[in-house]
Parts: sequence; C-alpha cells; structure tokens
Amino acid sequence: MKKRIHLKKRKKISIFWIIIILITFIFIIGMASNKIKKTSQSYANNEIKKTISKVITESIKENLNEENIFNIEKNNEDITSIDIDTKKTNTILVNINNTIQKKIDSIENTIIFKMPLFAPTNNIFIANIGPKIPIKFKTIGNVLSNIRTEVKNYGINNALITAYIDIKIECQVILPLNQENIEINQNNVVAMKVIQGKIPNYYIPTN
Repeated sequence: MKKRIHLKKRKKISIFWIIIILITFIFIIGMASNKIKKTSQSYANNEIKKTISKVITESIKENLNEENIFNIEKNNEDITSIDIDTKKTNTILVNINNTIQKKIDSIENTIIFKMPLFAPTNNIFIANIGPKIPIKFKTIGNVLSNIRTEVKNYGINNALITAYIDIKIECQVILPLNQENIEINQNNVVAMKVIQGKIPNYYIPTN
C-alpha cells in the first residue's frame, strides 16, 4: 500500500511540473509573438513610407516645370511686393495630387513586398530566414497638399525665398494578423529665388 501511495504522489508531482512548464512555454511564446508582431509592424510601416515617399517624389518631378511661380512688383529698381502666382500653383497642386492618386490606386491593396519573418531583427544570419509575410496598404481619405513659402536673409540686403509643397497622406498598413494607421508627411522644394535689394553705401566688397 505504501508503494502505491508513493507512486501516486510522484505522478501528481510530475503532472504539476508538466503543467508549470507548459504554462511557462505558452507565456514565453506569447511574449515572443507580441514582440515579433510589433517589430514586424514597425518594419512594414517604414517600408510603406519609403514606397509612398518615392511615389510623391516621382509625381512632383513629372508635374513640376520651370515656370516662375513668383510675382514680383517693382517701383523703378525697388521691390514693392512679392507673391505667388495662385493660378499656376493651383494647377501644379491639382496635377500632382491626381498623379499621386493614380500611382497609389495602381498599387493599393496589392502585395507591395514580402517580408521575411526575422527581417526586423536586422541580424545578418537570420534576417532572411522564416516564412514571408505579405505587406499591403490602403489609403484613408484623399491626398492633401498645400503650398507655403519661407524667406531667409541671404547675404547683404538680399533675401532667399523658397516655395514648398507639403503633402500629407494617411494610409493603413496591413499585415496578415495586424493593421495600423500611419501618416506620411513630405515637404518638397518647388521653387527658389534670390531677391536682390540695394547695397548700402557703407558696404565695400573685399577681394
């Protein structure tokens, strides 16, 4: 009878440790899975940002011409006002937005690339190991763009005026088991001009 009781106790202890090991194993796997999911999502977000940034840059190059978008009014040799040609800039913005939207529509909801499971680790030995995770995206809302100017001092009595197009795109990055909304903002120089003023009498250039 004593041997049977002893065997029963051993069985109970063995089952207890098996349960503890299983729980610990599941816990570790869960933590590892969450970490991989977060790093994979972050990696995918960065790759989609690169893809869309390339689309924006290409669209601006295709629609930007060499026209002067600045209107400068002078009184004799003195500059009285500087403003942006609204008609030209509005046309440029509309064309850029349309081109961006067409390019995005052509690749939206398709597999942009397949990411190896361990690619986010950046470890040269395992970065290309593991199943390939398909990465997709879809836009949320329309492409938003705006033009702004910035004026800086440039030498003696001169000013450098720069026109930027700011573009904002919101999209959703889609992984098989997760998705996340991101915002892409890109500032692009579209025109620069140096405005020359009068040189003061006391300024003497030196060689």
